[in-house]
Amino acid sequence: MTGVYIFVEWIFTFIEVAMYFVIVHATKKDQFTKKKQMLLFPVIAGVIAAGVVLLNLVNFTSMLMTTLYAVLVFTVGASILYKGKFLELMLVNLLYIAGLNLVEGAMIGLVSIIWSSEAVVKMAAGFCIERTVIVTAFKLIEILLVF
Repeated sequence: MTGVYIFVEWIFTFIEVAMYFVIVHATKKDQFTKKKQMLLFPVIAGVIAAGVVLLNLVNFTSMLMTTLYAVLVFTVGASILYKGKFLELMLVNLLYIAGLNLVEGAMIGLVSIIWSSEAVVKMAAGFCIERTVIVTAFKLIEILLVF
């Protein structure tokens, strides 16, 4: 079952990366031809998502390390895909990740009030069914907020 939970986590991280790339795409020009861009987009997003999930496997409780890694690799990925200055892309990325963290923090607080604080502790401890259910709800709300 752990493999299923890890795969679900990878899908959600892929969605986060893709949402960031869609935001950058709305403001920047593509770096490559449309065909090459369409090929590189999922490859880069998939590699970034795999890196984030692997980092979570090493130290699940270190949100700071995961966030710093995400800021760096999201920006590098956007630099590869889109024409733009690195610092501009990083600023967009910082705003995006700060927004995601605020929304997720609010939702975790809501879960601890509605469900229980024990569910939040169990969710933070590792990959489990509670985490999968809660993160699924989080990502659906985030997708609605972004689009």
